[in-house]
Amino acid sequence: MSSFYLMRAYGMVRERLAAIENDQIRSSPLSRWAESRDAGLPKQLLEMTVQQVVKTKFDDILSAHEFKRGDMQRLLDLLGRAASSAGSQPKRSGAKMNDRSAPALRAAKGKRGAKVERVAREQPAAAIIPKKRGRKPKAKPIVVVAPRKRGRPGVKTMIEKQATEQLGERYEEIRRRIVAQAPRDLTGRSFDTLLVPMDRYIPRVLMSATVGEFLAIPFDELGKRKGIGVNKLNSLMKILTRLDARLKSSPREFVSSAVGESIRPRAAAARRDEAATDSVVSLPADPSDLTAEQWRLCGRIVNDHDLDLEPIGRYAPRLLDLTKSLWRRPFSFFTSRTIDQIREHKSFGPMKFGQSMRIILSVCRYLINTPRSNEYVVRVFPAEIGAVVGWIDRVLESQSDPDFEEILTRLIEPLLKRIELDAGEYTATIIRRRLGVGGERETLGKIGDELGVSRERVRQVEAEAAAVFSLRLPRGLQLINDLYDHIEEQPEPHDRLELIGGLRRLLYRM
Repeated sequence: MSSFYLMRAYGMVRERLAAIENDQIRSSPLSRWAESRDAGLPKQLLEMTVQQVVKTKFDDILSAHEFKRGDMQRLLDLLGRAASSAGSQPKRSGAKMNDRSAPALRAAKGKRGAKVERVAREQPAAAIIPKKRGRKPKAKPIVVVAPRKRGRPGVKTMIEKQATEQLGERYEEIRRRIVAQAPRDLTGRSFDTLLVPMDRYIPRVLMSATVGEFLAIPFDELGKRKGIGVNKLNSLMKILTRLDARLKSSPREFVSSAVGESIRPRAAAARRDEAATDSVVSLPADPSDLTAEQWRLCGRIVNDHDLDLEPIGRYAPRLLDLTKSLWRRPFSFFTSRTIDQIREHKSFGPMKFGQSMRIILSVCRYLINTPRSNEYVVRVFPAEIGAVVGWIDRVLESQSDPDFEEILTRLIEPLLKRIELDAGEYTATIIRRRLGVGGERETLGKIGDELGVSRERVRQVEAEAAAVFSLRLPRGLQLINDLYDHIEEQPEPHDRLELIGGLRRLLYRM
């Protein structure tokens, strides 16, 4: 219940308590009507008398005592019991009192009747009614009900129908354009390759289909399928819009060129048998083409190169395309299970399965021709991270003195590019402005004012970039600290130290 309705209910109870003229009741503390459920109320509040409550306003009650959730409702119930048990009508005259009490006195018998008669001479009529035995009825809480809003019937249905018709027209327009320009490699891919972690309400029936099969379904037929409503149609519209934009900007992105990468042809079963006999040479890029023998080969590769405990998110091409709950899943979680066990796992749906398996297959295809060696160890980095680590190692080993432009080109720009790939252009832009790359360093407030967000939101974006690098390069803080100490020993290091220090503070929260 909101504070407005609580205040109104409190005012109504105060009016009932103010009508009580029995001095004994008015001077009694609230603890007289307390029950076991009221033990959580403040002790000083329970010691207040009814008269004090009548004189105390709602705001004064709130400011004088520390209330927990639900305490105010319990207080209202307690005050309601006090008002109900004492009565809220003024006292009657003596003659009327005797008239009202006569039926009760005639009904009473024996010792109990004598006691009632004695009490009737001494106390008001409200106190001489014979007490009923049994459980004491609970006082009904005072509830203020807001008036119900009413609207014109049928308006909501009409609006939804118009929105669906407009959605269908846009859907068909984009679908026909994609079908006309989509390369064959794209139509043979699995539908779940088009999904990103932000996609929601995706029909499960489409997860096992190819992109070509999806594009062949017209809007009218799609809307009639069981389990596909307005939310799912809107989600599919977002996927088509995103695919249309990607085809316009980079159509060759969907043309396969990697060795061993396969697309679903009509004779997929025959090609799987062929791949199983030659699994030591190539691995498929599409998890749907993976055989049991090829998956066992992936397990051996992961074990040979000590990747069992490495999180798969560290090797994802883009963290934006990977559900966040998968970022820190180790390789061993997957390689210790069969393909069917991974599919049937309670926390995995078709989208998560496809995302994680593509990363593992990508790493294994890279390492497939690199057998285990007792002399050498292979480590895999994203290109930008590997370039930065190699440059810092060379600077520290050669004890060279890189200038500001070299640090900007070899350290800052590759990391900003990695942030853009993993956290998005919005996050990379904020980190760039906070570092002062290409201009003056800007404060949280200035960036927030220009972007129309709060300072706290800008700080949250910085934390997202830090989360990326705690996964991508956990030993990066040590490397940047070593570089900072090295630059500090060089002549005129101030502007370079400010840049490296800002990077350390933003990416590793130092």
